[in-house]
Amino acid sequence: MCAFSTIAAGDMVTVLAHHGSKATAFGVHGATAAAVLASGLLLLRAARRR
Repeated sequence: MCAFSTIAAGDMVTVLAHHGSKATAFGVHGATAAAVLASGLLLLRAARRR
């Protein structure tokens, strides 16, 4: 999950590099990357406690 967050981050960079909307880049792709990263970290934390 943590590695998959780089896909959304890459999409965000691509939108910004091609002069796309900053709101779309950060609001959609940036938020998705943050949510996927957070869920991945929570899964890792839960796996350590077992």
